[in-house]
Amino acid sequence: METLKLVLHTQKLKGYEIRREHHEVEGEDVIVDSAYTPNGDYIGSPQMASFLVVTKGIAPELASPERKVCTIGWSERTKLWYGWSHRSIMGFGEGYVVEEGEIIAMAAGSRFGPGDVAETLDDAKEMAKVFASVVG
Repeated sequence: METLKLVLHTQKLKGYEIRREHHEVEGEDVIVDSAYTPNGDYIGSPQMASFLVVTKGIAPELASPERKVCTIGWSERTKLWYGWSHRSIMGFGEGYVVEEGEIIAMAAGSRFGPGDVAETLDDAKEMAKVFASVVG
């Protein structure tokens, strides 16, 4: 089991912060750098945060309050909602059309099938959530 013992240092950057953390993992002390949103939600590695926030212009957020890792986010730059995991990232916006064989069309419990269109940004956000849940 992993336990956070202490935050050693915090570096605030535009859109996220990096924390150097002292963890205990199975009785061993481990120092890691982790990235968080300004609200304190976990993004992942500093490299992942830089890619999302700086390169893609995404403001990461939790897909739902029960989640512990940010897997969706809005980009003001591209006007798209993104869903991602460490494996893949995809953007969705108004007018996005779900294609046959697409991952969000094949996801169990997805309300989006082939030919469905993101009529609103809320639809696009829901598509990003489905995508993130499948690729995560």
